[in-house]
Amino acid sequence: MRRNTVERHVERGSRQLEKGSFRRALEEFHAVVQRDPDDARTWLRIAELQTRLGDGRDAVESYRNAAAIHVRKGFLRHALALYKNVLALVPDDLDALRNVAELSGQLGLMSDATLQYESLLKVCQLQARSDEALHALRCILKLNPSDVRIQMRFAETAMALGHKDEALEKLRSAAKLLKKAGRIDEYLRVCEQVLKEEPGNTQLAREIAKGYLVRGNGRFALARLRMCYDEAPKDAEILDLMAQAFDLIGKKDKAAVLLKALGRVHRDQGRMFEALDTFHRALDLAPLDQELQGILEQLESRSKTPIDFAVDVESDDVAIDMDVDVQMEARPDPAAPSIVVTEEETLKMYMPSFVTSTELEAVDPPAPDATFDLFPVQQAKKLSSDISFLIEKTATKLRRLVALLPMQMEARSRLEAAGEALRPGSPLVNELSTLGEELQSNEWIDELGSREVAEG
Repeated sequence: MRRNTVERHVERGSRQLEKGSFRRALEEFHAVVQRDPDDARTWLRIAELQTRLGDGRDAVESYRNAAAIHVRKGFLRHALALYKNVLALVPDDLDALRNVAELSGQLGLMSDATLQYESLLKVCQLQARSDEALHALRCILKLNPSDVRIQMRFAETAMALGHKDEALEKLRSAAKLLKKAGRIDEYLRVCEQVLKEEPGNTQLAREIAKGYLVRGNGRFALARLRMCYDEAPKDAEILDLMAQAFDLIGKKDKAAVLLKALGRVHRDQGRMFEALDTFHRALDLAPLDQELQGILEQLESRSKTPIDFAVDVESDDVAIDMDVDVQMEARPDPAAPSIVVTEEETLKMYMPSFVTSTELEAVDPPAPDATFDLFPVQQAKKLSSDISFLIEKTATKLRRLVALLPMQMEARSRLEAAGEALRPGSPLVNELSTLGEELQSNEWIDELGSREVAEG
């Protein structure tokens, strides 16, 4: 019975529409939806008639009703078209903008969804709807998770609205993306923003200082190292970074003193490779320092006397001077007591007096200059090539020595020592492996490769 009544109203409405009696047709169609509220087609006809009659506000509601029915039934494209009709009548309708954006996203139209959320964001900002604007930005970011620009906009808005934790999270995410992309200057700027909100984050300050050192800006690096030094004045890495920073700003004497102190720390803690390297770095900065020369001579005299193989890697001829006395380093007695001097005590003993908080006073660094160049690519390539060459050369010499001198005791002892140092799991192998992993995972290597290709 109801169906027959509905059909009669539809027929009457259609006849009135053909006659041009829009008002009467509208009445008939209203009678239809009163009996069947889920008739989306009739709601659409009502909306079109209301638009013709200039009843825009009523037409908007009718379009909404029709769109909601299509959404419930899963006809998302039909619903999307109807909500766009609403926007044609009321461009700043928040509900329609939100629905168009959401439906576009559900249909996989990501670009359209982003544009609609951008429109929603503008309207929310104009109407001072801050929370809704933040939600729109959050949706835009969800659609574009790798867009640093959007992350920065979201962080700025969230910070202004008091959502500090969420803002810092997005800033950190943006920093990671910038670092991975090799955009180091922008990465440092974002890190500075995070540090401004977290002034006690010395670990971040250390990372920023390293970035400035890579960029060759010792002054900015010192400004950040000051924070780290005040908290951990006996941290060996901080002292090393400070030495690099002093060297960059031209204070080589202070850099040399710092390196000398670090070298003594490494020496007293039994880290002879690090000690020799650090003392040599100090001597490069202060070549006339007799104390440094004496320390290096003493350390090198204690180390093993190297055998001069005089081997050409490309040749099969081996020339070994057997008259050279080979001094083997005595193995430590397992029963002997170990050194009980801690690294902290050693640092306290050798810490240069000039390194104080006032020495590191500097203004907070402004944004880094984009003209800073990367660290020398050619030097990095040469070092990498030299390391590969030395490893290959050492292995070749050891193999030939085993073949030529199977019974020579000194040589066999040296081979045992070399084998012990190069065995899997040894400190040297672990350190080389760690360095290799760091180089392999360093996001800045990508920028070096891009720079090299561009220069080529």
